[in-house]
Amino acid sequence: MRTIGLICSAALAVALGFELGAYAETAQAQTSIAQSTESQSAVSLKPGDRVRITVVGFQELSGDQMVLSDGAVELPLAGRINVGRLTPNQAVARITEALLPYIRRPQVGLTVVSVSPLRVSVTGEVLRPGPRLLTPPSPVNFSDNNSYPSNLRDTTAIKLSDVLVQAGGVTPSADIRNVVLRRFASDPASSDKSKLVKTETRIDLWQAIQTGNLGADLPILDGDEIVVPTAQISRADQQQLLTSTVAPTKINVQVGGQVQRPGRIEIEPNAEVNDAIGAAGGLTDKADYGEIELIRMTPEGRLEKKKLAFGTPSGPLMNGDLVVVKKSTGSKITDLLGSLFGPVVSPFIYLLR
Repeated sequence: MRTIGLICSAALAVALGFELGAYAETAQAQTSIAQSTESQSAVSLKPGDRVRITVVGFQELSGDQMVLSDGAVELPLAGRINVGRLTPNQAVARITEALLPYIRRPQVGLTVVSVSPLRVSVTGEVLRPGPRLLTPPSPVNFSDNNSYPSNLRDTTAIKLSDVLVQAGGVTPSADIRNVVLRRFASDPASSDKSKLVKTETRIDLWQAIQTGNLGADLPILDGDEIVVPTAQISRADQQQLLTSTVAPTKINVQVGGQVQRPGRIEIEPNAEVNDAIGAAGGLTDKADYGEIELIRMTPEGRLEKKKLAFGTPSGPLMNGDLVVVKKSTGSKITDLLGSLFGPVVSPFIYLLR
């Protein structure tokens, strides 16, 4: 009897060992799933993203697939499930809900394997407005022994300031207190979360620049539209804006007329007319110091002209500005005499210069 008892105890221990091992394996898989899904909670899914879906205990439901053009993924039993514009945590909740009629207490995880480029539009007071394709950083691959540090959970998100820098930076006339962000989001008035409405948010990036608080620097989603309006700001604010992280590092202007090296030059975004003339080699001996024109194209397509004297403040130049240095009256007269009389009066022309 004692031998039989020992045999039964051993068999029970082995059975419990297998059961606990299976339980531990399942728990470990669930923990890994929770870590990998939570770690990418800042990322919104979009068409073209490749994701890895894991359903514990159901290998036939698990695997890699691409988010389709309509934002859906397809699973056996559950069919098409819309995960577009959802974070992985939200997508897990939706997939879990779709599997509930078929699986008792489904354990679902989702990892972003690769991301497709973001399609955004930037208009207004930036150097290079228009549509842009932006590639987010590659997501981290997870394993059972590779958890994701909580302080790095936003590394796959492209921020508003990143987009402005990609668009060449803002102009000196930009009103970054009222940047407009338009996007499609779920309709809060509808129970159908797949129904989208266009929303508009105004963002104060100026406060973020002044205080260092980056809360206003929002993550950008696929399909977002960014509008940087025009503003009249003080010179002090303008100078601070031109040295901020969203300002361009260089701008291009044209310098013509009586300068040593006319043509296109690259200068700092807070440079003035005098700086541009210096970068073009300085004035020639025929230049009229009081006849300098700054020519600028307005956003409406009009040309504006401003007359300046060399050495006077002009305010910061803008990308695409044209600076023209006129010829002095005395130089014009001597050039005319030279063309009329040629070498006969050249000594006298030299004295007139």
